Parts: sequence; C-alpha cells; structure tokens
Amino acid sequence: MGKSLNHIGIVTDDLEKAVKFWQDGLGLPITVKERNEEEAVDIIFLGTDTGSIELIAPITSDSGIAKYLAKRGAGQHHICIEVENIEATMQHLTQKGFELINEKPRQRHDGAEQAEVVKEREIEGARLLRPPDPPRPSECSHDVGSDHSVCETRDGHERPLADSRGQHRATRDEQRRAGEKHDERHAAARDLRCCAARRHRHRQASQDRQRRKNRCQIDAALARK
Repeated sequence: MGKSLNHIGIVTDDLEKAVKFWQDGLGLPITVKERNEEEAVDIIFLGTDTGSIELIAPITSDSGIAKYLAKRGAGQHHICIEVENIEATMQHLTQKGFELINEKPRQRHDGAEQAEVVKEREIEGARLLRPPDPPRPSECSHDVGSDHSVCETRDGHERPLADSRGQHRATRDEQRRAGEKHDERHAAARDLRCCAARRHRHRQASQDRQRRKNRCQIDAALARK
C-alpha cells in the first residue's frame, strides 16, 4: 500500500509574514489560496517537489484555529500522509492498538477523504488523506471555442479541469523567477561587501599614512633638540 507525505499544516497569526518566508525567502510557489468559511480560516498551500506546506490562519477570534493559537501558539499543526485506502489504513492502526479520533474518514468537497487518526499526545497531529479519484472522460465537459473545462466530482460539485502542462510550466517559471531574484539579491549583497571592503582598505591606508607622518614629525622634533 503506497504512502507518501501529502502536506505539513502550519498555523500562524500572521499569514502575510509566513507567506513572505516560504514564497519570497525559499521560492515555493503558491498552488492554492482559499477561505474556508465553515472553519473560519484562510488557507494557502505552497508546493515543493515532494509535498506541500499548508498555512492556516484564523479569520475570527472564536474559531477552532484561533483557540489553538491562543493555547499553543503558532507552529506545526499536523502532518498529512497520503494513502491509497484510508479505511484499510485506519483499520490497521486500530488493530495495532492505536485509539483513533475519527471512526470513519470524512469526505471533502473535492472528493478526497481525510481523517485525523491518533489521540495519543506523542503522535498528535497525524492525518490521513486519500486523494480524489481522477475524473472519468464521461464526467468532463468542454465548451467548444472556449478554454473552460469542468469535471463533476463524486459529491456532484463541478471543478475546473486544469491543464497540467500549463500548471507545471507556470510553476517552473515561478521557480525560475524566484531563482533570478535570489541571484540578484546575492549579487547586490556581494557588491555591498566589496564596496565596504574597499572603503575599509582605503581608510586603513589613510590611517597608516597619517601615523607615518606623525612619526616623522616626532623624529624631526627630537632631532632638533
């Protein structure tokens, strides 16, 4: 049964500052940005080569995430592992003696299934996720003469059918631009260091000349005596 890291959830009370670090600092592209009114949170996903970073920020003071922040502060909230069969994995954990938070996985609006699984404090924050099934050709429609394609998920919702090649190309372009910005900042910092080093050498040479001049004046005064 295949398993992989899907994402790491991080709660924050300053979403802008968090995005600045992960996107501007590390160059991770934003892949999803949404507001969950039901849970009263803003969510941003940033992609990596092996999974995603999920940033979660409350939009009300009485939401579950706001209470979590007040009690424990910002930081890692959960780790989500992607599995092929979520119910079989939960059954396996139960057989191994782990007490589960959710008895059954809950279905999300996008067709994925998710469950918070272990109550033990030492393993708190573990989640399981089974991704949504890929759309069948019969479930997809395309308007002739337009770029709008939609697919119906298992719960009846419609969602865009994205051009994966375009998404990958956009991600590569974003990563390239982030790399260019990093190189520019690095070059600017290097130039500043070089200028500072030149100023320091010039100042040191000037001080050496002044010391030699002062020494000559002292020697001349002593010779006259």
